[in-house]
Amino acid sequence: MELQLTPGPLSAHQQLEHDDQHHKLIINNQVASLSPREYTLTIALLRQRKKWQDSGGQAILCMSVASLMQITGIRSPGVLMRHLSNAGAKLAA
Repeated sequence: MELQLTPGPLSAHQQLEHDDQHHKLIINNQVASLSPREYTLTIALLRQRKKWQDSGGQAILCMSVASLMQITGIRSPGVLMRHLSNAGAKLAA
């Protein structure tokens, strides 16, 4: 499978690449095994963080549950929180 990877900094010591079409997130040359919804949530939060960083801390860093539900199409806040928790656990490793 050919990936269209977009590089970008995750932090000072990590390198991030992502492929939105195939829902692939690669951190330090390791594929994060995220579900499509976990991937969508993770990328939305990373993009918001990038906006915040690029603005010198002037943009809003957080995102509301309602906006994340709209981005993902998830209708239940509980289901959204479960996907966020799962993604966080997978990325913490």
